[in-house]
Amino acid sequence: MANVTDTYYANDTDIGYGSQLLVGQGDGSPETFVAVYGVVSIKLGKLTNEKIRRTHLRSIGRAHEYTTGLADYEAIQVRVNWNPSHGSQSAAGLIDGFTGVGLLGLQISQATTNFKAVIPIGGAPFEWPFSGKVMSFDPPEINNEGLLEATFEIQPVSDYRGELP
Repeated sequence: MANVTDTYYANDTDIGYGSQLLVGQGDGSPETFVAVYGVVSIKLGKLTNEKIRRTHLRSIGRAHEYTTGLADYEAIQVRVNWNPSHGSQSAAGLIDGFTGVGLLGLQISQATTNFKAVIPIGGAPFEWPFSGKVMSFDPPEINNEGLLEATFEIQPVSDYRGELP
């Protein structure tokens, strides 16, 4: 897209329909990736820089001064229609394309795993790879209304901003 300063233009942003979370199977190079079943939403973690106050007693204008420190990234939240018997969500895995454990098994084992968020942007899939650990599993609320939805949180273990365009 060109410079849009002082320009009127149509919004061409896509919706998330068709997105997937893929889990690496640790089977060498090239690694095989398999989709998680029933993904309702993927909330990519906020990317931030540490804010460090460097104010001193004679700061200009009686105002705080700041600089930046290390980059940080919040956990990625994946909400699913819970199906504990599907290999992608189970502790055991070994079915439904999973040659290792599912997300619950990854949470239990605390293994570092390769993931990809695949997002259809402009009709082409944009893959955002990252390595992470499944830090938590929030089981669904069981009631008479709505679907059983569970949430997994995946903490990236290193900087993955370099994969952005």
